[in-house]
Amino acid sequence: EVLARQQQVLMNEKGEEQAVVQEKLQELMTLCGKAKADQIIKDREANSELLSASGITSESSVFQLLLSYTEYLDQEAVSRDADVKVLTEAVKEANSGGELNAKLKALRDRAMYHMVQRNYETTSDDLMAAYELLKAKYPDLESSEAVSGETSIEDASLLRWIALFRHVRYDLEGATALYDQ
Repeated sequence: EVLARQQQVLMNEKGEEQAVVQEKLQELMTLCGKAKADQIIKDREANSELLSASGITSESSVFQLLLSYTEYLDQEAVSRDADVKVLTEAVKEANSGGELNAKLKALRDRAMYHMVQRNYETTSDDLMAAYELLKAKYPDLESSEAVSGETSIEDASLLRWIALFRHVRYDLEGATALYDQ
């Protein structure tokens, strides 16, 4: 009985010690986390002019945003097993052929492949090249007015993807302008 009481006292003391250790650890983690967060905010404020040129936001942020697009989920199934060499060759052939819609399709297909592979910088490069072609196809694309005439479903979809990648590059005005189109 005495032994049992001593064990109980020891366990209570250990439990109290553990609770104190947990509490102190939580305080330390809170302070370290706050210090790290404050440093990140300070760094971002100091480099605010670089924010728009800082490239694409984190890969996980882009991926979570993509998952919200049902079109992405459909595209993922189509593009997952594509061969990038074949897609790149299609871009080269389309560029040498001169037909605008073929160029747009080839760039879109390769961009979608890279998007599914989470190569977001390369995706963005292909989409921005496609945007340059779309500006030739729709001369009033960059105006504040809606694009005159009909746009194909493929072109409208491409514009949405371009807007998304402007968004994740912190070009919010450019993204909004395209979403409005």
